[in-house]
Amino acid sequence: MPAKTILLVDDDEKHLSLHAKILSHAGFRPITAVVGSDTFDAFNNEHPALIFLDDQLNSQIKAREAAGILRERYPGVPLIVLSSRESMPDDMKNVATGFLHKGDPADLVKLAQELLAPDGNAR
Repeated sequence: MPAKTILLVDDDEKHLSLHAKILSHAGFRPITAVVGSDTFDAFNNEHPALIFLDDQLNSQIKAREAAGILRERYPGVPLIVLSSRESMPDDMKNVATGFLHKGDPADLVKLAQELLAPDGNAR
C-alpha cells in the first residue's frame, strides 16, 4: 500500500522541513506548501489524506484564509491546526478538524497515525 500523503502548510521553511522529515520517517509521504507574504501554493495534482496548517503565519494571508482555500481545494480532508498556542484559536474552530500543540514530534506522528488508520477511527 502506498504511503499516505500529508500536506504541511507553514510560512517557516525550517518547520516544514523538520515536520516533513518526522512524518517521512514514520512512513508517510509529506508534501509542503510555503506561505509567502501574500501567496501560497496548493497542489493541483496532489490529493492529501491529511493537512497540517500552522496558525501563526507571518504573512498577509492569515491561517483562517489559508484554511478556507485548503477546504475549497481539498473538501473532506481533515485539517489540523498546528500551533505553539495551548488551544485551538477561536477563529479556526469552525474550519479545522482538530488542533495539535507544537512540541513533541511523537504527538505529530501519533495524531497522523490515528487520523489515517485503516479503520477510519479518528479522534
